[in-house]
Amino acid sequence: MNLVDQVSIAKLQAKAEEELKAGNVDRATRLLSNAIQGTQRLGNVKATQALVGLMDQVKKTQTLQTKAAKTTLLQAQAVVRKTQMLDPEALKELQKDE
Repeated sequence: MNLVDQVSIAKLQAKAEEELKAGNVDRATRLLSNAIQGTQRLGNVKATQALVGLMDQVKKTQTLQTKAAKTTLLQAQAVVRKTQMLDPEALKELQKDE
């Protein structure tokens, strides 16, 4: 997975999180679906699993407006962020190009 693809997927995820905060659940789930498709296409299993987990949490909590639901969602987002650390091989390739 190269750096450009990682950035693109991270932008989709960030936009989805913004939409969630704004209460646009349908748009957020569509953006997350696009990010999931991107990670599947690139073969990044860990990122795909993390995004699917986030999507599941969104679906479970979309009708709940409690503090507990928001906390669960934030925890899922933290897991996704941890799994999307930059791939060392992609960074090496980027440095070679410069």
